[in-house]
Amino acid sequence: KINIFIAGLLLHWLAGLGAFVGLNIVTMAAADAGRDPAGLDVAAAAVHFVLLQPLAHWLIASTPLAWWTWLGLARMALLLFVNSVLSVSILAGLYRLLCRPGHTQP
Repeated sequence: KINIFIAGLLLHWLAGLGAFVGLNIVTMAAADAGRDPAGLDVAAAAVHFVLLQPLAHWLIASTPLAWWTWLGLARMALLLFVNSVLSVSILAGLYRLLCRPGHTQP
């Protein structure tokens, strides 16, 4: 069970960090080229409101980090790691609650 938790934690953290940094790089590249990054609104909503919940989205919105610097990237990685721990812990708790012995499943 702990291996599944660790694998889920690492997968969520790497997906969140990769999606956040990748999305911001593409957005900055489009802005530098003078183009409107069409279609990125949906991707940005998915990253911010699905992967970065419950903690990171609100902290990023209230205290923007300079993620393009090494220190800012390290802080962002730590913030997203804490976010992943919370998210995977909540999912693990819900799984234990819903799949406990004696619980009827649909």
